[in-house]
Amino acid sequence: TSKQVFTTVAAGIEVAGKFNIAASTSINLLGEGGDGHYTTLAYVGEGVTINQDNSGANAKQSINVFAFSDTKIVGGGGAIGLSTGSTFGAGAGADGGQVFKATDAYLSASEANANNVIAVQAYSDESLLSFAGSIQMSTAESSELAGALGVYVWGVTTTAYIGSAGGGGTTKTVRSGGSVLLAANNDTDIVYIAGAVEFTEGTASVGASVAVNDLTGDTSAYISDDAEVTALAGEDTDTIAAAVGGYDITFSDEVADSGTTVAPPGNTPSTITGDGELSADDPVWNKSREAVANYADIRGIAVTSNVSETLKGFVVSAGAAEAFSVDISTFVPVSTRHSVAYIAGNINQGDDDVTDAAQDVVVSASTDFHSLGLVIPVAISENISAAPGVNWISAKLTTHAYIAGGAQVAAGGHVLVVAAASEHLANLTLGGAGSSSSGLQFAVDASATGTYLSSMTTAEIQGSDNQDHATQVTAGGNVLVSATDDTVDTGVSGGVAAVLSETGLLGAGAGVVYTHIHKTTSAEIDGGAVVDAGGNSQDQMPVINGDIDAENKHFDTESIVGVAVQAQSSEKLTNFGIAAAGAFWVGVGAGVTYSNVNSDTTATIAQGAKVNQGSAQPDASGHQSVNVSASNMVTVLDVGGALAVGLVDASGGVDVGIIRNTTMASIESGAEVAAKKDVSVYSLTLRDVKS
Repeated sequence: TSKQVFTTVAAGIEVAGKFNIAASTSINLLGEGGDGHYTTLAYVGEGVTINQDNSGANAKQSINVFAFSDTKIVGGGGAIGLSTGSTFGAGAGADGGQVFKATDAYLSASEANANNVIAVQAYSDESLLSFAGSIQMSTAESSELAGALGVYVWGVTTTAYIGSAGGGGTTKTVRSGGSVLLAANNDTDIVYIAGAVEFTEGTASVGASVAVNDLTGDTSAYISDDAEVTALAGEDTDTIAAAVGGYDITFSDEVADSGTTVAPPGNTPSTITGDGELSADDPVWNKSREAVANYADIRGIAVTSNVSETLKGFVVSAGAAEAFSVDISTFVPVSTRHSVAYIAGNINQGDDDVTDAAQDVVVSASTDFHSLGLVIPVAISENISAAPGVNWISAKLTTHAYIAGGAQVAAGGHVLVVAAASEHLANLTLGGAGSSSSGLQFAVDASATGTYLSSMTTAEIQGSDNQDHATQVTAGGNVLVSATDDTVDTGVSGGVAAVLSETGLLGAGAGVVYTHIHKTTSAEIDGGAVVDAGGNSQDQMPVINGDIDAENKHFDTESIVGVAVQAQSSEKLTNFGIAAAGAFWVGVGAGVTYSNVNSDTTATIAQGAKVNQGSAQPDASGHQSVNVSASNMVTVLDVGGALAVGLVDASGGVDVGIIRNTTMASIESGAEVAAKKDVSVYSLTLRDVKS
């Protein structure tokens, strides 16, 4: 276990008659790129034997390998300057740093035995509160410059595994009379506050406030191909809290705690309700959002990877001067995330290793990504004012849960392979520029909000090219292969520019919202995979039943036992691009929204797959079914509008929306599929687009 706490604050204060310069910088560094990561490591290495002779051992005998790294950073850089003379003042406050860390837990023993629970867990938490600010003021006719900058670069890896790193080593045998828990969790909470303010009775004021975040994170949990793992799920042994996929999202008035919390399972087909309207009561603006991972108490084997990231930026720049004022505000977060969980080894393959219906195998990978950005530039002068603002979020997310080709997996109960992703993006950019005096005045404001999201969510049972060693998944109860990805994106951009005089030449304002979303959501049983699920269980799986409730905007479900392959995705976009501009001579305003959504959702039993073709099929439940379903829901509200006033005025609202979504469910030709009850294939879409 390791904990790193950084609290660094730097401040500069300057009062001068002619030249006033104040600056401060706070820098926080942890680890380096490449092989220089700060590492927290818990492990049992190769060649080690644990509890080889286990006769007479306590019934609660357990093995726990646990690595935890907690990094907390509070950084601030501020500058305050006062000019009493008539020359120049400048101030800058900056906070920045880099964090490169690795948290690893692994069990690579040649043999490890325990009567109760074997747990291998790696947890990594990061939190950042970054302040950067500058205030420059002048009581004389000087020019003032103020800047605020917050920049951090992150490289975070969190890994938990049983076997060898990447596989391919000598055989490792792990055996538990109860359960085996393998978990990798990463939780990140980042907040930027940046502000620049400058005021002068002199010629010019220039301000810039910028916050930039660049994060790359890899979180993985796996059983490698050289591992043989058994968990007998004895009824007198302790249960384990297994992440079963996805996060429960709530909004409250209280500040949410970051981190993963145990909660009741909430893994149901995705729905989106509401008409996409934006109101003052929208919780994204005035409530605290909390993401709580869905957990369930099970016995058996759980291999789970959970990633939760919250990223917020509040960036303001404001200035006023006699002749010339320019203020720029920018928030640019970039995130690349991977959450991966898989089994490549042999699970419960001994003659007596498959026990009763309480023995489950869970493979789940989850990602929750939340971004909230507020950007405000304001510039006021007597002659020329400009206030551009940029609020841009870029996220590339991969969520992948799978049973690898050639793996052998058996359970008396259920086998669940679940990949679940959720994204909630909200960006607001509001700018204002104003001029008021005699002469020719200009006021220009341009506000831009942008979202680029690439998300790939995949759950699969992979096939094997080796016909003599096919992938084999056998469950006495159910087999679920589920991929879900739900996206909510809200973008608001508004620009106001006004020249309040009878000689005002130009007032120009623009509000632009750009959204590009590219998603792939896939659930598949690949060719070369052999899957048998007897359905002999009271536990049922909710699946799409082919009906659509268009009025309430959701897909109806039913409950089955057997095999379910489910791919579900949704996109909810609410965008407003608005502008207002005015001048005596020329007023120009433009409000623009552009949305491009490309979301492919597929559920497949592929050619060459074999489902319920094994020797145990005659003993399957009479209710045994197979359901293959894909569903996608799109809700879009785009508004582009502008107002312009002048002797010559031009205004326009432009909305461009492109939706290229593909939703497909199939049992391909050449797949062999059987069920005692129903075999169902559904592909459903719902679209509600308003412009």
